[in-house]
Amino acid sequence: MPRYFVRSDETYLFPQQQPFLLIFLGGLGILGTVSTITAIAVASVIVPDHNWISETISDLAAGPMEIITDAALYAFSAALVATAMAASHDHLGRRLWSVGVVSLGALAAVVAVIAAHDEYGDNDHVGITVHTELVYATGILFLVAMLGMARGAGWHHPRLRLILVLLGSAWGLLSPVFFFLPDSIDGLYERGLGLIASAFVMSLSWAFLRRGIVGLPYR
Repeated sequence: MPRYFVRSDETYLFPQQQPFLLIFLGGLGILGTVSTITAIAVASVIVPDHNWISETISDLAAGPMEIITDAALYAFSAALVATAMAASHDHLGRRLWSVGVVSLGALAAVVAVIAAHDEYGDNDHVGITVHTELVYATGILFLVAMLGMARGAGWHHPRLRLILVLLGSAWGLLSPVFFFLPDSIDGLYERGLGLIASAFVMSLSWAFLRRGIVGLPYR
């Protein structure tokens, strides 16, 4: 084999962290999540006769202003993609961290499919209805990502580990309850779960953003 095909130096085997990439991906994760929260809040206000306590985000997406909710879901999907890419590039753990990275990528796909499929369980049975199955997948994947990435985060950022453990524990305890709630309050409850998921993505994104800033060559 020609020599120029053989690279055994440490720089090649262990690529350096790219600070500007982490800053961009961390910022995109935060921006996408904030955009999602803002869009859902705006849609909840401007949609006529929408009751954000009793009606879920799925009900909002099946209404007359569905484009706003779909855009919010796409923004959150982009935030998940950015966070997964940052977590893959700046790998802080071992196998469980890798499992978390894969879970983030799968979550991005699930959220995008929910928005694109445009079937929210609103008694419209035209075509294939997979909304409920996708919601189940979302619940499991978020739990795996939160708790799976907590240990790796703790080796570098103990406070981040504590945040992920608390968020994962809250998610694991509270998310199954949603399926047993009366319709009169499930909209409010779902929004609370959404804030937990958003806090998870923003916590990771902020950590990668800060790690990128610290790694800048001219600091």
